[in-house]
Amino acid sequence: MGLYVLRRFGTFIILAGVLALARLICFGFFNPFNISIILIMSAILGFLALGETLVIFTRGFDLSVGNVASMSSVIIAASMLYLHKAVPPGLVIIVAVLLALGAGALIGGMNGFAVTYMKIPPFIATIGGMWIAYGIAFFILRGVPTGLKITSFKIVGRGQLFYVPIPFATLVVVMIIFYIILRKTPLGVHIYATGGNPYAVHLSGINTKRVKMIIYMLSGIFAATGGLFLAAWTGTGFPRSAEGYELLAIAAVVIGGVSLFGGAGSIWGPLAGATILQVLDKIIVYRAISPFLSQMFIGSILLVAIYLTTRRKGI
Repeated sequence: MGLYVLRRFGTFIILAGVLALARLICFGFFNPFNISIILIMSAILGFLALGETLVIFTRGFDLSVGNVASMSSVIIAASMLYLHKAVPPGLVIIVAVLLALGAGALIGGMNGFAVTYMKIPPFIATIGGMWIAYGIAFFILRGVPTGLKITSFKIVGRGQLFYVPIPFATLVVVMIIFYIILRKTPLGVHIYATGGNPYAVHLSGINTKRVKMIIYMLSGIFAATGGLFLAAWTGTGFPRSAEGYELLAIAAVVIGGVSLFGGAGSIWGPLAGATILQVLDKIIVYRAISPFLSQMFIGSILLVAIYLTTRRKGI
């Protein structure tokens, strides 16, 4: 019973421990401003981790999510820069959001096509997508950080809904929807089955290529959504705004208890994993610890989590 509880709720127990540690060693840690920042950053990383989770469910990886998020922030800023004088602000925002999400879906679709039809390993295929997104972002703004011309858009990243930051509230709603999809619909069954036993699924007549294409496109859309909120929160678009987030997303997924071997896990664990990483980052800032030690610490957590996952599989 104890082992079952640890496996099922281990990530949330760790989160509770990290929060208790923050309360103990960081005076005034849980003030409204700090809590809001943690929730916003957890939501931004959480969107990337959600897409990564779905990909890992199907025994894949997506290393492009960080650069797709950066590209999304650039598209938002560039759309406002070039259209704000000729088009009404509301329409500019709609166009910018649609372009950003469309670009994310395009990169995700390219990744999915490379993996499913060209038979390129996900690690290599998504590195290609990563550099394509990186190149697009730099080409659009020539690598220069650009502020949002329509400042009212910032409320999307900084506003609150019933005292909850809009990015976090949006992520929770999206996760509830996908929890229902994964548990109650044929697509959800196919996603888990594709990662659990691809050969048996193929024999059963399920179109695994279609499932993977959908998942990689969703990963691109979620990464672009994270970049959208990042742009709204920072007020800028920058080709490196989410640099390194792909590794943080994978870390959040692994810490969240999702099996790297596919077919098992919950989408709620990675959200807890993302929150753990953000709280740890804040603790490090509060205690004036070197950021390099922070990266070493996160890397150590990731290695331990991967080790425990492989041990669970008996490898």
